[in-house]
Amino acid sequence: MDYWSTLRSIPRSELADLVSGVHAPGLSSAPTKIAVAGQSDGAVAALSVAYDKRFVDRRIDAAMILSGAALAGFTPPPPGSPPLLAIQGTSDPINAPSATTNYFRLMRQPKFLLWLLGATHLPPYTTSDRWAAVVDRATTAFLDHYLRGAPLHPLIEAGTQTGVARITSKPLAGRTGRRRRRPPRAARSPERVAQGCRP
Repeated sequence: MDYWSTLRSIPRSELADLVSGVHAPGLSSAPTKIAVAGQSDGAVAALSVAYDKRFVDRRIDAAMILSGAALAGFTPPPPGSPPLLAIQGTSDPINAPSATTNYFRLMRQPKFLLWLLGATHLPPYTTSDRWAAVVDRATTAFLDHYLRGAPLHPLIEAGTQTGVARITSKPLAGRTGRRRRRPPRAARSPERVAQGCRP
């Protein structure tokens, strides 16, 4: 499929209308923050509207890209781009893992890459296999943190499952979501500084 031609054929006004509809004044509980998500072809569209300068909508606050890719000509997003959770199966025969690593390396922090070890293209999202629970927990924790201000560590814990999932985390410096214990006062020194989360 020619993703570029398909997405370019959609008027930008229609893409904007999707976001505007979420903010419609008639809704009883209009959200203050918006996330986009997509899988496979839908992931290409979600990535484009969240990060691609040719299609970007600045009202988006977070994005989850499930087994997706960037369009040809994609360049690094500008500062202030929304947080990213990328999810990719390591045995995906349709969306090669390299397609995800290629766009992920261009992204700004905060960004997270959840590897589903041995997973293919659809089962992690359409069945109740061992990866589905990881996807459920990770996506919920990601949205809870960036849209609701909940701690970040549940995302890291969800993505750290021996033989099932591995997560590469690059939050903003110091944003681990878990408060560190302060050492006894006698052991502290003026030079001590907070340490950021290791990738």
